[in-house]
Amino acid sequence: MRPHVSPGGLLLAAVAALSAAPQPAAAQSGWLPTAWFSGAEADPKAMYPLAEKDGPWLVLATTFRGETARDDARRLVQELRGSHRLQAYTHEKAFDYSGAQPGMGLNPDGTPKRMRYANAGQVVEVAVVVGDFASCEDQRGQKTLQKIKSLQPKALAAATAKTRLVSDFL
Repeated sequence: MRPHVSPGGLLLAAVAALSAAPQPAAAQSGWLPTAWFSGAEADPKAMYPLAEKDGPWLVLATTFRGETARDDARRLVQELRGSHRLQAYTHEKAFDYSGAQPGMGLNPDGTPKRMRYANAGQVVEVAVVVGDFASCEDQRGQKTLQKIKSLQPKALAAATAKTRLVSDFL
């Protein structure tokens, strides 16, 4: 004799199986008012490097280049996190402009052209980004972008910033 399974039992089993399955990761929706939560913490010695869990959408505030780029970026991130209560992070990237590069075309003897950069050397740039937005249409992201455009942070004052800004503060 075969056991009888009711349609309701099958539905219940299907719902239980689906709810037990791991759900894909989803970005935050941004529906909670940010005033309910405290501002971003600001550790004076931390660089707050960008991590895989941050984002997925961010706003580029500025980029520093030079000997003290890390210190200037850290100072700006601390100000944005402390005074302006923004989730600011740093992202560092090194560029190598030394060595020969393949050029387009051929030399008169038929060998490939070799070129080099006019200013050879290695450069480290540190970007300051603000974010943790769910999408590019996120209203919090749009408001933060407008806020960043109007800020005049003390960390970017001529007396404190010793490195060259790659791009102006938006």
